[in-house]
Amino acid sequence: ALPGSKLPGGMEIKDAKLRGVDSSGMLCSAKELALSEKSEGLLELDDSALPGTPIETYLQLEDGLLTLELTPNRGDCLSVAGLAREVAALYGLEACRPAVSAAILGIEQTLRVAVDSAADCTAYSGRVITGLNPAARTPDWMREKLRRSGIRSIHPVVDITNYVLIELGQPLHAFDLAKLSGPIRVRRARAGETLKLLNDDTIKLADELLITSGEVPVALAGVMGGAESGVGEGTTAIFFESAAFTPAAIAGVARRHKLSSDAAYRFERGVDPALHREALERATALTLAICGGQVGPISFAGAERPPVAAIRLRHARLLALLGCE
Repeated sequence: ALPGSKLPGGMEIKDAKLRGVDSSGMLCSAKELALSEKSEGLLELDDSALPGTPIETYLQLEDGLLTLELTPNRGDCLSVAGLAREVAALYGLEACRPAVSAAILGIEQTLRVAVDSAADCTAYSGRVITGLNPAARTPDWMREKLRRSGIRSIHPVVDITNYVLIELGQPLHAFDLAKLSGPIRVRRARAGETLKLLNDDTIKLADELLITSGEVPVALAGVMGGAESGVGEGTTAIFFESAAFTPAAIAGVARRHKLSSDAAYRFERGVDPALHREALERATALTLAICGGQVGPISFAGAERPPVAAIRLRHARLLALLGCE
């Protein structure tokens, strides 16, 4: 911030002497720029940021934010893609989605997956990605989009799962592969089991739906991952999870344990059960672009396509309900 600048908090920057040294401006944190409620240091930007570029231009801050209050039956609008589809239907436009294609495989490594109850989880997709760059940094464009969505940047892989959540509406989870002890199984909890979550709370389990590795609980399905298998600064290999959990299996679990979870919020309201494969490929492509690595084949359990219900209705009744042709 150069002399003459006025920060959002009202501070005006002037030429000054600090400890006998001329100061012609101030390095700012995200908090001082009103980009976040708290910050741990100066706002760091990508190497591609050119000195002299106004910060509002670089981060495209001259924009508007929409805050939507959705009724519980509109879980399909809890994503940018869902809102685009809705707007396209309202105005007769073509909805655009990100181009998603199958990843080019570089390794054969997989992790076997199994689902005990199709009533709780209709489909479970996962894949191994190795050779991640532990020094990778979430690019500014993604950090800024997450910030506008009320999500704090944590780690490149975690940020990618959150980005796909906001973009497509599919919750994802990434496990540190080195911290998993065996095949993945989706099952109900057994009485007496416990799980330490990513928020450091240890919960006692009853019959909640779990993700286990080698029979050890590693995540509260559709709600929150476990602390013992989470990704961190030294993570170089991950197992991506993308699943279709039914609303009945997730409903009430977060509230019972006093948890707040974007994933549970969506699964409770219903996530498109055919979305999991597209979201996994999207997250894979973003991971390769940001963190590098080699991709393994998708491990899958469940039904490839959810059953489609045939609904009979009178055309005149349809028009009467819609109010348009």
